Amino acid sequence: MEHVARVLGHAADRLTDRLRFRAPFLIINPESHLTGTAVRQLALTADALAAEYDIDTVFAAQYADLRMVSESTSRLTVAAQHMDALRPGAGVGAIVPESVAGAGAGAVILNHHRRPLTLADLEATIGRARELGLLSIVCAGTDSQCRAVACLAPDVIIADPASEVAARAIRNDRVKRTVEFVKQIDSEILVAQAARASGPSDLVQVLDGGADGVVGTSFIVGSYDRRTVLTELFASLRDHRRQR
Repeated sequence: MEHVARVLGHAADRLTDRLRFRAPFLIINPESHLTGTAVRQLALTADALAAEYDIDTVFAAQYADLRMVSESTSRLTVAAQHMDALRPGAGVGAIVPESVAGAGAGAVILNHHRRPLTLADLEATIGRARELGLLSIVCAGTDSQCRAVACLAPDVIIADPASEVAARAIRNDRVKRTVEFVKQIDSEILVAQAARASGPSDLVQVLDGGADGVVGTSFIVGSYDRRTVLTELFASLRDHRRQR
């Protein structure tokens, strides 16, 4: 109980962090491509660049790596790649929200297309995140899913259309449309766009379509020189912010 109380005691601090979350922001999600020391090294690089370029950055990690990444960085909002709505008590193998918060995470990504949730489970899990001061970042693959998710009032919606991800295509008209109807439902929700980008220029194109933030995975983790790719990306985000 003492541990749970300590976690809840940090909720106000995390909500204060939410108020400072600014566009354009970046979400880096290595998924399962990197673990252990490799993911720590990427996080350290992102942490240094986030500070240098003053870009709010979410870094997603697997559960076993959350504490390591959190304790190794100071400028990143560390996110779990999933969690369950289960409360502490009887249960086996579930990702209890208190353990996510206790490991130092400040956010959670939910409903990724590789880990989908029912609407009822999503609503319950967003509620649990809110209880603990965790930012809820929710993926949605279609316009109707974006509308439904927006009604649940998450902090961030990642528009993740499977057709565009598979085709490595980004349609700015669709980005603009998604942002508009999400903001009509809840103007406080930030909208990020996922796309299988080939580099920083693709992500800047998404921002030109009106998105508040962008998601980077494949072109970052697949690069032989991740520091150079990340440096170019952070510089592009900084330059875009100056032009907003």
